[in-house]
Amino acid sequence: MRFVLLLVGLALLLPAAAAAGEAYGTLTLVQERRAGFLEEVRKPSDQVFVERDGERTPAERGMAVQHGDVLITEAGSCVVTTPEGWKVTVGEDSQVEVQTTWTQRLGTAIYRVQASFGVRIERVEVLVEGTIFRITWDGERGEVAVTEGVVRVRGEGGHEAVVKAGERTTFTSAAPVDAKPLPAADRQALARQEQRLGSPNGGFRSRADRLRIGLGGGLSAGQDRTWGTAQLRAQVRLAGPAWASVNVGLMMRPLNPTDRRVTLAFPLAFGVHGLADLPKGATASLGGSFDLMMGERCIEPVACERVFSAEPGATVDVGVGIQLGRRLAISTQLRAGAGLRREYGPVFQLSPDATIAPRIDLNVWLEVRL
Repeated sequence: MRFVLLLVGLALLLPAAAAAGEAYGTLTLVQERRAGFLEEVRKPSDQVFVERDGERTPAERGMAVQHGDVLITEAGSCVVTTPEGWKVTVGEDSQVEVQTTWTQRLGTAIYRVQASFGVRIERVEVLVEGTIFRITWDGERGEVAVTEGVVRVRGEGGHEAVVKAGERTTFTSAAPVDAKPLPAADRQALARQEQRLGSPNGGFRSRADRLRIGLGGGLSAGQDRTWGTAQLRAQVRLAGPAWASVNVGLMMRPLNPTDRRVTLAFPLAFGVHGLADLPKGATASLGGSFDLMMGERCIEPVACERVFSAEPGATVDVGVGIQLGRRLAISTQLRAGAGLRREYGPVFQLSPDATIAPRIDLNVWLEVRL
């Protein structure tokens, strides 16, 4: 008799043990917060973890998630995708346990499911039948907001709130309140949060890389003359939409309209600008640069006696561009400002006192994104 009872006990325990080690889905996105913005992580994260059997492992894209795992986010987020196409997006400062009925211990999670599904928070259970909804829980009070479908939030004593698309309900650890419509501003905020947490780099294509190397050319108007320019530019993303850039180049112009001799100059610029995403892969930028125009200058028009000059200046930089693919971008940039000038007038005179003169550059850039 004892042997039979032992066999029955093992038969009951084995399915539970199998479920605990069974693969549930895959981490398809891991992001970390860096200088105020979520960025996709391609190496193991130090802000998002998978806890299994009491041990934390840094989360990594492609990692298998099993029943019984706990997803822990500190200053980051992650997305679990199942073979059926379900998606659970875990927001920052959250803890969610992966089970047949998920357990949300803390924080924010957005669920996209296509069949019967349940989430438990303390003594409250959220039951759905194929829908999209968000749960937030701070340990004392929570909220369920529904984007699509219908959700039933059931508490102790059988009290239940039915929440439809465009509605929300709040709850304590024991029971929910009746559902109310989501204001338009809150619906927009929910959509933005879904985009930010569930898309690589918050959905911003311009934040998919940290370094850009560009080759450009165009025209420059300065010192009462027009120059042809060829430039090389390196841009480094500081944080989110903020970039720092360094430009070096070569500028050329004829000595004068009747002389074939060429005057050269070497511009150097250090700038900071913000890059904003526009529809259909387009971008816009706005910033400023400190310029240094270096080169030999003619101070005598016949023999072209030359002196070396380094003339500082500053510009406001405006540009538009388009992402050609994962690695290429093309852009046009207009730079307008002013700089120190040590020569002026039509006959190449050396100014006894330096003056300030306008400077305008228009360049087209082809950039490689790294």
